Amino acid sequence: MSRRTVNDYVRVFESLPLSNEVKLILTDYEMALIKALKLVIEDMQLNIKLKGCRFHFSKALLKKKVKQMGLLPQYWEHGEIYALLRPFFMLPFVPVDEIIPCFFRCRRKMLAQRPELVGFAKYMARVWIGRLKNGLWLKPRYEHSLWNVQELILSGMPSTNNSIESQHKAFKDSLTRPNPPLGHFLEQLVREHALIDYLLEQPEKHHEDHRYYEVVQSFYNYMEIMFFFDDLIDLN
Repeated sequence: MSRRTVNDYVRVFESLPLSNEVKLILTDYEMALIKALKLVIEDMQLNIKLKGCRFHFSKALLKKKVKQMGLLPQYWEHGEIYALLRPFFMLPFVPVDEIIPCFFRCRRKMLAQRPELVGFAKYMARVWIGRLKNGLWLKPRYEHSLWNVQELILSGMPSTNNSIESQHKAFKDSLTRPNPPLGHFLEQLVREHALIDYLLEQPEKHHEDHRYYEVVQSFYNYMEIMFFFDDLIDLN
């Protein structure tokens, strides 16, 4: 799409055969896209969960703040900076009503050891958590229910759209160049459509618990929230 306004997205989604057979839509954090999906789901009275992709959540934290603060090299050394920042990347796994207290626990530990990282804490509060200002609680840019994936993990649903992006990349690579001849493009599109039809006809695979499942379901068994985050990080 050359334009990406809310109205542009709404027109696209209204042309799709959306129904309650669709259980979940995973999206990145483009605000116009999210607003359009909410409008269409509400207008069509659909019972579809709208969730933000966990991979894109982590990507946003890395690109929007860690990189901006010049901390990427230290982060990937898996030393002190990694240990202090990584728990924030695990916040999507906690119960949604525990996000705020867990955030403040991570914040206290981080600032006690490295007060110069306050800029990262402010970014998290402004964009993902919410913050208190002049006695009023300001909502974050992205509501907690959008990026929290605990329910998805426990119900065996995907928490990232990585597989779809891999499929898109494979299709793009099959075109061999940015502006392929129309005949070649249509030929590859027909093949892609046939592949999707074939995959949809296959029997549903037996559910296997997500690798984070055991830790996520045991959240309330942890006496200290940082131990919960440590176990999640060990699974990465």
